[in-house]
Amino acid sequence: MKEALKKLAIARFPKAWMYRSLLFGRDSHLTTSGWTESVKRGIPCRTDGSPLPWMNYPTIALLEERLSKNFNIFEYGSGFSTLFFSQLAGTVTAVENDLNWFEIIKNRAPVNAKIIFADLDKADDYVKSIHLEGIRYDVVIVDGRQRVESFSEAMLAIGETGVIVLDDSQRERYSVAFDLANTEGFRFLNLSGLKPTGISTDQSTVFYKSNNCLGL
Repeated sequence: MKEALKKLAIARFPKAWMYRSLLFGRDSHLTTSGWTESVKRGIPCRTDGSPLPWMNYPTIALLEERLSKNFNIFEYGSGFSTLFFSQLAGTVTAVENDLNWFEIIKNRAPVNAKIIFADLDKADDYVKSIHLEGIRYDVVIVDGRQRVESFSEAMLAIGETGVIVLDDSQRERYSVAFDLANTEGFRFLNLSGLKPTGISTDQSTVFYKSNNCLGL
């Protein structure tokens, strides 16, 4: 009886059934990726509610596959991504300019994650915070404020095998970053797709050189 009613519903309302299956179907990509749960909760997460970065799913998949506990990561912009990366890397250092958000993430951060507060009103404090720890990073995520300036500092702060990930790289105002990277001999890989809770196609770009830590 149940199967017969299902077939009748599909026959009478094929579009409605398709939309329902896409949004709530057990095997739908929107379900298995955590997109549906992210919309429900209003935060980027998996189906079980564990944190994801607010980056497109192909970028998340690449980083999840290639990151190592030997890596030191720096993030321009803190958040759910900080919690996510701390599970995959040895250390995560993130800079945040919003004091309220800084307190929230700092209180949730595990022991291998350090959150730095930087006031944007103080010249260069934000973009130059990447040099405070005095180490060379394996991966730098540029996903906060002053992204072109942050990208420029990131090129100085990565190790010989280091890579830089620029989120929302499709935005015209970030095209300068591509020019800077090209001047320094970086190659790049564009990754496009849906973000948790997103409805449009967003792009992230990985900038790398030969023998990079992600094996690109």
